[in-house]
Amino acid sequence: MFDIERLKANAAGATDLLKILSNPIRLKTLCSLAEGEMNVGELVQRTGAKQSCLSQHLSRLRDGGVVTTRRDGHLVFYSLSDPAMGQLVGVLREIYCPLEVTTKGLPRAA
Repeated sequence: MFDIERLKANAAGATDLLKILSNPIRLKTLCSLAEGEMNVGELVQRTGAKQSCLSQHLSRLRDGGVVTTRRDGHLVFYSLSDPAMGQLVGVLREIYCPLEVTTKGLPRAA
């Protein structure tokens, strides 16, 4: 059964998270990080964003508690802060990036 009181208590937090996610570069970044930890250079390649632009978006994701960082020498590695974020990205992928089934019944990227 749906718990309306829990929704009332958590609606502001959910709204804040959805605001953070409401950008194509940030969504592409999270989809990439759902596959594992990556550094900025790898994320630039995956998202197609310029490094300066991506750094601003990564800062927003970090400030929002969506990603965490780890430094290794001069490189900074990013990862999802919570397994639940990976689940959320997985649901978005299922809706917006579904696998297409070929005539032989094998999944194929759409």
